[in-house]
Amino acid sequence: MSVLDALILGLVQGLTEFLPVSSSGHLVLMQHYLGVRQIGLSFDVLVHLATLLAVVVYFWPDVKKLVIAFFSIIRGALGSRSARRTRLDAESRVYRRLVWMVILGAIPAALAGFFLEDFFKKLFESVLVVGLALMATGLILWGAEWLQGQKQRRRELGAMTSLDALLIGIGQAVAIIPGISRSGTTIATALARGLDRVAAARYSFLLSLPVIFGAGLLQARDILKVGVEYSWQALAVGGVASFVAGLLAIRVLMAVLERSKLTIFSYYCWALGLVVVLTQLAK
Repeated sequence: MSVLDALILGLVQGLTEFLPVSSSGHLVLMQHYLGVRQIGLSFDVLVHLATLLAVVVYFWPDVKKLVIAFFSIIRGALGSRSARRTRLDAESRVYRRLVWMVILGAIPAALAGFFLEDFFKKLFESVLVVGLALMATGLILWGAEWLQGQKQRRRELGAMTSLDALLIGIGQAVAIIPGISRSGTTIATALARGLDRVAAARYSFLLSLPVIFGAGLLQARDILKVGVEYSWQALAVGGVASFVAGLLAIRVLMAVLERSKLTIFSYYCWALGLVVVLTQLAK
């Protein structure tokens, strides 16, 4: 892999990981139509960890409070009865509850990845599946905006329920299918459940942390077996490009959610998906 290839792939990964257009779907299309060869394991792990870092940097106040809340729960579970009875302020209670919401929301994707790994791998071999899935992503985004428009009350992050977290987590599990956007599906599900737009995005990005980190750890074990495939220059350029593009994508999506609607991404997904489907059917 050349440094230029690493730059392009890093930018594509960072942008499409967080914009609701499916990074996995774009990767399959790049490999098929542009002749991009299979990305090496070390590069794949690096760019995903770079996007994870982008989430941590952008949402650092939330991440910091979540970490504090997590260790507070652990100390309470292992500590004395008096420690467990310590009174918490309102913000601490919200973030302790949010810890459980993130854990619950991550479970469906973890189970789907473990039990259906072979099924999902086969889907990555079909360009037609990607095209249809992109069109489905567009419909999901459009439908979520319509459903939220029917709701008069919109809840904040602290008002999330276990059912909210579970349904959003199921959406994240479905997004393992290439062409189904993880960010788009989770945000759309949160909007459909009545969360306000900023809360939906915050939860979606925080929910991505354990999933990306866990997948990275599993893949990192295999790197020890196969080794690092590319030069450090290519890896460095790809990682930095993915991190910068990821930050930019988060900023763009947050701005869209505050000022506009996700339906602007629906049209892109529909157009790209339709072109892919027609191209494949023409063959």
